[in-house]
Amino acid sequence: MHPTVKAARTAGFVYLAMILVAPFSMLYVPGKLIVRDNAAATAENILTHETFHLPGHCALSLTS
Repeated sequence: MHPTVKAARTAGFVYLAMILVAPFSMLYVPGKLIVRDNAAATAENILTHETFHLPGHCALSLTS
């Protein structure tokens, strides 16, 4: 396989992964964790649902 074809396929896979992960990380996770106008409740949600927060944060880092 030519290196250009391999690079193009890798880029396409990463782009597809971003399309699949972005709605989860930008819409679903913040809606479940963030409490508007209440920083203490938001912090409590993040600490309580840490296993939910970390994948969402990683996905957000990937798609940003």
